[in-house]
Amino acid sequence: MKQTDEWWIDLPGKSWEGMSELGDCGDRELPIVAAAWLDVGLGELLSKRLRDLPGESKEFLGLDDDGRAPAGSFGARIQLALLLGLIPQPMARMLRNLKKIRNLMAHRLTGDLENEKVMGPLVGIIDAFAEYMKESVGMNWAGQASAMRALLPDRPDIRRDTIRMCQAMCIHHIHIVAGAMSRIDEVETPAEARWTGRKSTPPADAE
Repeated sequence: MKQTDEWWIDLPGKSWEGMSELGDCGDRELPIVAAAWLDVGLGELLSKRLRDLPGESKEFLGLDDDGRAPAGSFGARIQLALLLGLIPQPMARMLRNLKKIRNLMAHRLTGDLENEKVMGPLVGIIDAFAEYMKESVGMNWAGQASAMRALLPDRPDIRRDTIRMCQAMCIHHIHIVAGAMSRIDEVETPAEARWTGRKSTPPADAE
């Protein structure tokens, strides 16, 4: 097995390059900035999937930074992206564990990645990442995941790299999906057809 410090070599598409964006962040800022990047990325991804009604999408997704919007929070965007099939379940678990760490850092005056409450979500990110690699990329990452879990308690750099790994892979996935998907088609129901005066195509099994 490769040296644990070289785990990023196995990431597809060189998505590890995105980790440089977080290079200057301290322990407290790192999960906050990583989550902010992915929060915005999910909002943009969702907006490209929904019907082409910009005003409705902006209001629904909170793209005007309105946190009261139905899908304006990080958690709501993760759930909606999962339900629409834009992200797989392992990625949703990665993002939700990152969200837990972000909240621990953001809702306290002081915080760092040595807090024992952070270890559980960090392990959750690693395990979900390994599952994502197996299911979506076709790579067996169990050995690297086991090595990283073992080093987490004593290696601050591995804790930071876990956050960077999560951000890089999720951004990579978002870019790929955004370039390959199409919008939800506009669907006209029989009721809408009656109001507009157009004929609606009946279901195939209708008599």
